[in-house]
Amino acid sequence: MKQKRSANDAAGKASTGKYKCNTCIPWDADNATPNGLSSLRVLLQWICTPGNFAGWHKGGKSRSDAVKSILASMEEHGISHRTTRGVSQKMAKIVQQYLAALEILVDKDLLSAYVGREDIDERVEAKIRHHCPHYHILAPVLNNFSFCGKTPKEWTAGNDSEDTDDADEQQETRATKRKGNTSVGQRSSKRRCTPHSVVEEQLLDNSEEIQTSGDQDNDTDYSMAECTDLVPVPSRDEQSPEFRCKAEECKLQYVQKLTHRLLVHEREKHECGLKAEQYRVELEKRRGEMLLKVDTMLSRQVLKDRRVPKAEIDQVLPLPEP
Repeated sequence: MKQKRSANDAAGKASTGKYKCNTCIPWDADNATPNGLSSLRVLLQWICTPGNFAGWHKGGKSRSDAVKSILASMEEHGISHRTTRGVSQKMAKIVQQYLAALEILVDKDLLSAYVGREDIDERVEAKIRHHCPHYHILAPVLNNFSFCGKTPKEWTAGNDSEDTDDADEQQETRATKRKGNTSVGQRSSKRRCTPHSVVEEQLLDNSEEIQTSGDQDNDTDYSMAECTDLVPVPSRDEQSPEFRCKAEECKLQYVQKLTHRLLVHEREKHECGLKAEQYRVELEKRRGEMLLKVDTMLSRQVLKDRRVPKAEIDQVLPLPEP
């Protein structure tokens, strides 16, 4: 009996060791060949492929098929140790990172500047990369989808052996999970919307207002899309002439204001340059006068030391006027 129990213990330890070994395989360093793609790169490449993320976003059977497609793509690159659960949790984690970065940009009113690749604060850039290291890759795809109405459980992935990039992240995930389990009894039974969903609802409200104001004469009804569908945006051909006319007027006004500001700036710059040159000339003039006075006084002192009469000194080197 003891021998059988010892054998079972040994098997359990072996399986535990295998599980721990899987936790040591990061997503960004498990490429099968030196020049091959890692699991993370394959996953990002799959997301950026047109039409792939829409299937995962719908949920249900479409999501299961999407996970199978991801696993098949990984096997094509020689990666066979990932599981369905691990891929699902990694996808949920990537979406959660994207929504965290999106919330920061909306709170700081930098979404349009960041999308346009304008100059922004380096601290904000570092914060975005900390929350979502692959935001620039994900944004062109994920900004076409709506994530409002999702519960925290749907976007918060639990700890899994294949969804940890390193040991520190694994410990942090376990601590968060224990803390979440202790606070379950204190939560209200009412459904709450996550901060990320609030951000998405604000963006959807703004897009809906723009669409309805520009398509009043259109027969097509662009209502709020379902949370699992794409948010419809009318194409340029479907926009009404009135809307396009207003857009052209706004663009013209913007160009005129920008031109006026540039002209004012150039004029002020030219005036400042003239004043600076004038001050420089006056300064050089006063500097020359002061040097002349100093040389005159030194020369008069030398003549006095040689006992030259003052009348002759005044005749040769008169005192400069004050």
